[in-house]
Amino acid sequence: MGIGLLRLYALALLVAGFARAAVTASGENVWTLGVMLSLDGADSYVQSLDRIIRLAVADINAADQILPGIMLQTANLDDSNRAVQFLQTRRYSAARNDLTVKNAISFGSNSSIVGIIGEITSDNSIPLSYVATAFNVPQCSPTATLVTLSNRTIFPVFFRPIPPDNYQAPAIVSFVLSVGWKRAIMVYSSGSYGSALAKGVAYSSSIQGLEIDLQASYPADVQSQSDFTNTAAQLVGLRNRLVLFLGEAVEFVYYTRAARALGVDGPDYTYVGSDGTYALFSLLSNLNITDDDRSSMRGLLSVTAMEQSNTSVAESIDQRYASLYNAPVVPGSYFTYDCVVVLAYLLRQMMNQGASVSDIHYHRANVPSAASLPGFIGATGNVTFDALGNRLAPFLVANLPNTSGALNMVAQVLINGTVIMGSSQIVFRNGQTIVPSDMQVLQVLVINYTDPLPLVIVSIYVIGLILTLMSGVFVLRNRRVKIIQNLSFPCIMMTIVGLTMSWLSIFTLVGKTTNLTCATRDWIFWFGFGTVEGTMLARAWRIWRIFDNEKMQLRPMSYLFLLSISLTVVVVNGILIGVGSLLSPRVPVAIDGSNYVFYDCVLDLATAAGYMSRVQLGLNGLVLISITILSFKSRNARIPYQESTWIMYSTSFSLMTFIMASLVLVVNQGQSSPISNFYTKTITSLMAYIVMLYCLVGRVVWEAMGQLRAGERKGSQDLVQGLGELWCKPRNSVQDDDEEPFVRKSFSVVMKSTGSLFSTWVAHEFVVYEGPSLVLCIFKKDHQQAGGSDCFEITFNKRCHIVQCESPAYKRRLLAALQCTT
Repeated sequence: MGIGLLRLYALALLVAGFARAAVTASGENVWTLGVMLSLDGADSYVQSLDRIIRLAVADINAADQILPGIMLQTANLDDSNRAVQFLQTRRYSAARNDLTVKNAISFGSNSSIVGIIGEITSDNSIPLSYVATAFNVPQCSPTATLVTLSNRTIFPVFFRPIPPDNYQAPAIVSFVLSVGWKRAIMVYSSGSYGSALAKGVAYSSSIQGLEIDLQASYPADVQSQSDFTNTAAQLVGLRNRLVLFLGEAVEFVYYTRAARALGVDGPDYTYVGSDGTYALFSLLSNLNITDDDRSSMRGLLSVTAMEQSNTSVAESIDQRYASLYNAPVVPGSYFTYDCVVVLAYLLRQMMNQGASVSDIHYHRANVPSAASLPGFIGATGNVTFDALGNRLAPFLVANLPNTSGALNMVAQVLINGTVIMGSSQIVFRNGQTIVPSDMQVLQVLVINYTDPLPLVIVSIYVIGLILTLMSGVFVLRNRRVKIIQNLSFPCIMMTIVGLTMSWLSIFTLVGKTTNLTCATRDWIFWFGFGTVEGTMLARAWRIWRIFDNEKMQLRPMSYLFLLSISLTVVVVNGILIGVGSLLSPRVPVAIDGSNYVFYDCVLDLATAAGYMSRVQLGLNGLVLISITILSFKSRNARIPYQESTWIMYSTSFSLMTFIMASLVLVVNQGQSSPISNFYTKTITSLMAYIVMLYCLVGRVVWEAMGQLRAGERKGSQDLVQGLGELWCKPRNSVQDDDEEPFVRKSFSVVMKSTGSLFSTWVAHEFVVYEGPSLVLCIFKKDHQQAGGSDCFEITFNKRCHIVQCESPAYKRRLLAALQCTT
């Protein structure tokens, strides 16, 4: 209560004291009901309610049963100057409250007024009730539903025939859920009516299971569309299409205008309004309504206390009102009629409690509680009150199927929350009776096989798959070719199996995402990658162990042992995937875009399954780095097929593509679309698969084909094919007398040891003695840099060396001199 309102309230108490002392005793049997009904821009609506009040007063006087011997009459606040001041004052402001109090004092100070009917809104009813309490004049509002007004300590003379908001809020939620909606946005007035109702709706939603995604308030003091701009802006970008509007009719029009301007209102939006919007159906001609306004109002569902009934009282009102005014009654008319009857029964109860006509006339009688009133059959049905004076009545849901103004009563909500659907179907904004979605219906984005670029990518994957399978068949049929034997037939076949699964992973990324694709995506990818990775680890480790054997120790390594290394990597990946799937199976999760929804197999990294996924990624990354390091250290031991170098190329490129894809996804996080993410993942993976196919399988097949053309099978191995396992040693260290003399040949070369990452080129002199036995002498020359491409590898002095000659002819002479068998 503002300072001005407190001042006027004190004035009302003072005026009330003087009025009780100054009145005369004339006309004590003529009681007046003061009428204060104010609603911006709704003169015809107020006029209709005023006609209903007069009709009710006439019925009470004619019956002479409720108030025998008493003549009721009405008095309106018809001072045009006061009315203009009221309409020019901003709603819910301190100035308006002050004006309400001033107008109420003019009633309260009139001793002939024994009751006040008003106001229409809860916010205007509060200051009016303060004045009515000061003058001890009963007040009845036909439509004020604020829960605060039920406080009998603060508002002891306030009555209403309409249920308060603490019954309306759960009724709104119950109806919404009964239709099948689960999510909504709540737009409400920050005034006492809207904020209190919003709290009730929020509480009921939390209890009944309705998810409120946004609560957007608008100022209580609104005058135009611009007052709703900030409120409507909060809906921009949200997919919600069900709006609970907790406000009044005029406010709804202003809000929808602001919403349309911001693009958050359209045919796919549905509005469920509180009882404040119920009057909108009868105010269309009074609000300068445009066609766009009517479009927004079409399909509106308004939840209000049940007013229409099949009682004879209501039927009589309808007939007489239509006969007198040639128009149907407006919403709120029946509650207004019963409000007059409630005041009449209240005055009768005061007399039953011993108050004289004079006491009531001069405001000296105690005002009883609503709970003490007898029930009666009114225009709205059976009118009864609970212990707090609250009206117990069901709620109905009114639907505006078109802009003609005709209403359909489509549902009834009982006090216990039970929803009873009516015979009339709900007609929604699009003119159909099919219940629209409470969320924006977005196109489901699917990466189809028939789309141009995905088709190209899938085709390349299929070609890679075919080449891999063909390579597998070739290797299987020609497994005794020398290169296949040297590079391990089982390892090559495991690599082919892993690459086959890697190519197949594309089919879990294209097409509709289902539980099956989510369940198989990780298994196919990680088993394929793990098989290739495990095989590369076994091969790189084998080469490194042989090459780094400086002490010439015997290190037997069976194929079974190497196979166990590969299988360990595969099994560890399988365990991590299995545990993660048990903890949190991956299922399709909707990812919302601006105009689409995409379903992807998303894993919450905060869960235990997400932790397992990070562990798996980290372990495989470490294995890949380890393979790269081992193959790099032994890259100079690649005799004759350069196996370590090709493994290093494969792992290095795989790491590079992984880092590149990760950077692209991280940089574009929140901005990239699922399509672009798909291209990033599949194209970078494709590049890695192509490199692995060539480095680990393709070159082997190509070389094997060459050996087959040359007629080579598994046979003798020479010095330069030793890979550190074969050593060329002289058969005799000294010359026997009966043997032919040695022929000395000398070669100047530069050599680099492969035993250290920091080895350098060093000049050497090769001296070869050819004869019955072969002796190789090496003399170190001055250090110099080496260049050119005429290099080869040789193993001696327990280490593998790279040898470079000055010319190809020189290289051929040296190699011819070094030939020997083991």
